[in-house]
Amino acid sequence: MIQKKSTVFTVSALMCFVILASCSKQGPAGATGPAGNANVIVSAWTNGFSGTSADWTVSPITQGVLDSSAVLVYFQEGDIVRQLPYDPADGSGYFVEDDLGVGEIDLSCGSNQDLSQYSFRYVIIPPGVAGTGVPRSYEEMTARFGIAP
Repeated sequence: MIQKKSTVFTVSALMCFVILASCSKQGPAGATGPAGNANVIVSAWTNGFSGTSADWTVSPITQGVLDSSAVLVYFQEGDIVRQLPYDPADGSGYFVEDDLGVGEIDLSCGSNQDLSQYSFRYVIIPPGVAGTGVPRSYEEMTARFGIAP
């Protein structure tokens, strides 16, 4: 009887040891995910432009940013958000474009439009933050970097 209790105790102790040892093992470390939007610069939605062209002063756009970062510009018309440049190529003359320069974004649109119809926003993604690439849509960009639409 003592031998049976001793065997049960030994087996129980061994099982506890195996379980504890299994719990303390860790698998290989995975890839580090994006750091939220800590390094991403996002403007507020801006309007107040008019006519078919306007210069938007954007001091965060330096030569270094132009040389190494992704600068995305979006426009909003009602509930629809599109990335610039936007040209449906349907011959309608409807387009909205941007041209990046140090300290500015030049905005332009078709002659049958007015920039006052739109709100604009820029996003600056520094090198290394985009990870596997620049987001293809506004929805993907806001989700990936934790940005409120």
